[in-house]
Amino acid sequence: MDYNINPVTVEDYITRRWLIIMSRAVLNALEKRVMDMVRVLYMNPSKCFSRKNGKNYTKSEAIKMLDNKLETLGVNYQRQYDLIKGVLASDKKKYDKIKRSDISDKEIFEILVSKGIQSIFG
Repeated sequence: MDYNINPVTVEDYITRRWLIIMSRAVLNALEKRVMDMVRVLYMNPSKCFSRKNGKNYTKSEAIKMLDNKLETLGVNYQRQYDLIKGVLASDKKKYDKIKRSDISDKEIFEILVSKGIQSIFG
C-alpha cells in the first residue's frame, strides 16, 4: 500500500511513513513467530522433512536442510529490512525538500486516520 503513495505533500509523507513503519513492525512480529517455530523444529528435526516414500530423513540430513531453508529465509528478511530502511531514508530526503508549515499532533492524527483507512480500504 505504501508504495502506491508518492510523497509529494506532508500528508502523503506522513501516511507513507506510518505504513512503512507498520510494515516493519509486522516483519518484526513475523520474525519472532518464525524463530519460535524454528526452536520447536530443531527439537526434533528428523520429523520436519520426509522423503517421497514416506520415510523421514536422518537427523543430520534434516538439520542440514533446515539450516539451508533458514539461511534463505534470513537473506530474505535482511532484504526486506534493507528495503524498508532505504525507503525511509529516501523519503526523509524528499520530505526535507517539501515546503511545509508547522503541523500539530491533532492534524497528524487526523491524517493518519483518514489516509490510513483510505489506503487500507480504498
